[in-house]
Amino acid sequence: MTATVEKGQTVVSTVRTGISSTRFVAVNARLYHDPDDIDQITSDLANVIFERPEILDDVDVLVINVRWGFDIGIASWMFSERRQFTPDAWPMPPEVKQPPTNQDI
Repeated sequence: MTATVEKGQTVVSTVRTGISSTRFVAVNARLYHDPDDIDQITSDLANVIFERPEILDDVDVLVINVRWGFDIGIASWMFSERRQFTPDAWPMPPEVKQPPTNQDI
């Protein structure tokens, strides 16, 4: 698995509601095999973020994106799952542990 972490902000402006913004942390992971348990993988990735609470300072939403499939250059087939919640409402309570290794996933 490879993964990146992004921290950013989206800003939307409309005539009706004015300007609004959402601050986010997004984890984008790429698996090299079909996942056995996507909920466990997203939980493990979230735990890595929860181990570093400073990352979630002033964040409105935590997003975990997981992709898997194949790409042979001339053809590709990809699947993806997305989990998005506020850090306080994450549905799987974080179990602080060591980040998953390639052998764990």
